[in-house]
Amino acid sequence: MKSPDEPQGSTPSPLGPQWEMNISEERRGDVRVVSVSGATDYHTAPRLGAYLAQRFADPEVRHVVLEMSGVEFCDSSGIGALVMAYKQSRSADATFRVARVHPNVRRILELAQLTSILPIYPTVEAALTP
Repeated sequence: MKSPDEPQGSTPSPLGPQWEMNISEERRGDVRVVSVSGATDYHTAPRLGAYLAQRFADPEVRHVVLEMSGVEFCDSSGIGALVMAYKQSRSADATFRVARVHPNVRRILELAQLTSILPIYPTVEAALTP
């Protein structure tokens, strides 16, 4: 489902279509399930960060679940976007959870020690459980 204030779809990458990022969103009451696929890198992370920032700026949004099963690559820019989203969620008194993370990306998040502040859930449904 498209959000009225943000175009969804893909962000082209100068490296080719295999490096594009796609964003879609599903509304479940006061929860937004944001699904991302493709690369989350220097070229695409700013869009992801801006998209998530808009969610946390919306007073009707209390919870955001980022579903990342389609993200096979995440560089430091992508990690930065996740850290910023976490900080914005705290400022907005909202929750930010990450679900269905691809094993390649999970390893990066573990090495960056992000899993200590941003737990990874095996499913979206598990992330929706308080």
